[in-house]
Amino acid sequence: MESRVRYAEIRPYTVPETLEELAGPVAGVVVPPTVLDWTPKRVYDLSDDVDLRMLYETVLREAMHVEELRKFLDPVLLSAVWQRL
Repeated sequence: MESRVRYAEIRPYTVPETLEELAGPVAGVVVPPTVLDWTPKRVYDLSDDVDLRMLYETVLREAMHVEELRKFLDPVLLSAVWQRL
């Protein structure tokens, strides 16, 4: 049987050198650009746990440049939701 390679296994992922370089918002509403999120729901309220996790999952999955991670992720919030992503 031929083994299949999944895209997720070979896709390059962007990661920062340290969590401290992340400087995203910690409150309010975030609207990521369409290069990160092209879904109909593009407005995320950081005070809503589901919105926060959806935004973080989307940014982590779709970011192609570390600057995007820095702009949209906060190290404290990321640590708080990491286990639930």
